[in-house]
Amino acid sequence: MTSMLDDIEKLVVETIRMRLTTQKSLEYFLQAGEKNQQSQILSFLLFIADLQNDTRSALEYAYKCRELQMEVHVKHSVGITLVLGRLLYQQGDVESGKQYMLQSLTSVRSDPDYWWPLDYVFGHLAMLFVDKQTQLAVHFYALAESISSKRPQDFMDALTPLYKDRLLSAVRAKLSEAEFTAAWEAGLKMTNEGALDLALKAVEEI
Repeated sequence: MTSMLDDIEKLVVETIRMRLTTQKSLEYFLQAGEKNQQSQILSFLLFIADLQNDTRSALEYAYKCRELQMEVHVKHSVGITLVLGRLLYQQGDVESGKQYMLQSLTSVRSDPDYWWPLDYVFGHLAMLFVDKQTQLAVHFYALAESISSKRPQDFMDALTPLYKDRLLSAVRAKLSEAEFTAAWEAGLKMTNEGALDLALKAVEEI
C-alpha cells in the first residue's frame, strides 16, 4: 500500500511540474503568435488539468484550444471537440456534452483521413463510460491500446500512462478478473468502424 501511495504521489508531482513547464511554453508561443503551437500546448494543459481533476481549467483550455484549431484547420478541432463534450457531460451539462461528442464522432466516422489518433478517441470514450457502462469502457480502451501500439509515439503520449492508471483502477474496482478479461478480449476484436458506430449509439442513448 505504501508503494502504491508513493507512486501516486510521484504522478501528482510530475503532472504539476509538466503543467507549470507547459504554461511557460504557452506564454512564449502567445508572444510569437504561432497558433498551431499554441493549440498543441493548450491541449496538453487541458489533459494535465483533467488528470488533476481541475475541470474548470480543463474546460477553459478546451474552449480556447478548439477555437484556435478551427482557425488553423477545422479538421484539427474534431478531437478536442470530443474531449470538450466529455468534460461538459461529466460536469452535468448533458445536452451540450452530447452535442459536442456526437458532432466529433460523426466527423471521425465519415472521414478516413481524420487527424487525431483514433486511440485518443477511444481512450476518451472509455473515460466517459467507465462509471455507468464499465464493460463498454474496457472494450474501447482495449481497442485504443491496440491502435496505439501500432503507430509512432508523440509528445502527447507522455500523459497516456496517467490516464491508463486512472482508468484501469476504476474498472478493476467494478469488474471481476474474468469480466475484465472477457471485456478486454471483446474490445480487441472490434473494428474501428464498428467501435465508432457503437460509440455513436452509446452517446446518443446516455
